Amino acid sequence: MTVLLTNLPLKIVEASDVVLSYFRRWPAQERQFRYKKAVVSLNRVAGYGRKAVANPRALESQKKAAARIAELSRQFEKPLQQIGIHENAIVDLVPEERQIRAQLEMANAFFPNSFSSSLIVEAKKSIIIKEQLKKLRRSIQTNSSY
Repeated sequence: MTVLLTNLPLKIVEASDVVLSYFRRWPAQERQFRYKKAVVSLNRVAGYGRKAVANPRALESQKKAAARIAELSRQFEKPLQQIGIHENAIVDLVPEERQIRAQLEMANAFFPNSFSSSLIVEAKKSIIIKEQLKKLRRSIQTNSSY
């Protein structure tokens, strides 16, 4: 059994999208993990037994990393808030887009060669929503590249 973890609501992203994002990001994450593992000497055993053994090199690396994390948290506080605003806007649009897509699929199944005027209006709404989602996603990607 495979377990997929994400902090995104199901109404935003489906399981297949999560799997695809895992496969796309895995090589980059693996390289980062290898680098960080080498920096903090996770490949070395600092001691055996029940008694804790201090590893000064690892402690120094951890202090530097904690300071860098605190610095980056302060630096990215505003962009992350802006991303949150865009994510909330996307969350509100996704159910409407899915509903419109489902209606169009049903219309194509029942009336493959004809469209009523209301379906054309719904199709135009769907296109507008798609454009808005693309703009929001581009904006999020731009803000996340700080």
